[in-house]
Amino acid sequence: MIRWITYIPTHYNSGQPIPQEKIDPILKSIAQHYGGYTLFPVGEGAWITPQGGIQREGMRRLEVIAKSGCIEQARYFALELGEACQQNSMYFETIPTNCEFLDIQWNPIVP
Repeated sequence: MIRWITYIPTHYNSGQPIPQEKIDPILKSIAQHYGGYTLFPVGEGAWITPQGGIQREGMRRLEVIAKSGCIEQARYFALELGEACQQNSMYFETIPTNCEFLDIQWNPIVP
């Protein structure tokens, strides 16, 4: 298993907010393909511009658990998000994991 990670920007490079409607169809495809995902609250990142300045931007961390042979499909989804957000590049990371989803057997107690 692998965990793949990318960051979804909250604004286009022009500074205009990215409408959630641009992202939702891709997230839906990711959920259908992998069975789910985790999208963290907005954080802040920064990068150096070609002119040497610092560009700060809001982004949300997306994490997905996938089979080890699915890296190319994961890369495709990250690129699709980047295109929807009109980015020049996208952060993409894969990490081997021993992740498990534990089934919980319980009986609700009714008072």
